[in-house]
Amino acid sequence: DWWTEAHRDTDCMKYMDSNGETHLLITHPDEAALTGYQVSMASTAYQEDVSKVIRAITEHMTEASYAGRIIGIRLVAGRTYEWMQYGVESGQLIDYSEATLTGFRSWLQERYGSADALQEAWDDSSVTFENASIPTAGERNPDGETALLNAGIGSQKKTIDYNTFLGE
Repeated sequence: DWWTEAHRDTDCMKYMDSNGETHLLITHPDEAALTGYQVSMASTAYQEDVSKVIRAITEHMTEASYAGRIIGIRLVAGRTYEWMQYGVESGQLIDYSEATLTGFRSWLQERYGSADALQEAWDDSSVTFENASIPTAGERNPDGETALLNAGIGSQKKTIDYNTFLGE
């Protein structure tokens, strides 16, 4: 897509393969064919550029001759246009990008406020805001199928937090 082509030199999207190894979609076009060149929705550069485009389109529409006939504007994003995470429809675990890791760590800091609170929630005395990681494939899909997660289990709370971050 246009934005990814303009930012090919950035680390904007990663996916995890079945061996738990991460790859850049942009540098692995043979793998990217499964989902296309998708960018991380956590990328601040992407968010800023898309915000500018949305503002410009909205201004154009509200100033156009047909503005009085507009009853709403619906924003959609993601692979299926439902704000779902890329790869969900094909079973891929997408977005291990630096942008998402940085955003997730910031989100955790806002959510928990202290490392002690994070450690208690995740049942992990070694986790901090500086070393918190995106859940692994096993953590994100503990039973090998679409799973209901239990917030009472620390490693599953990590995945619940990650999914909540992505949703917000």
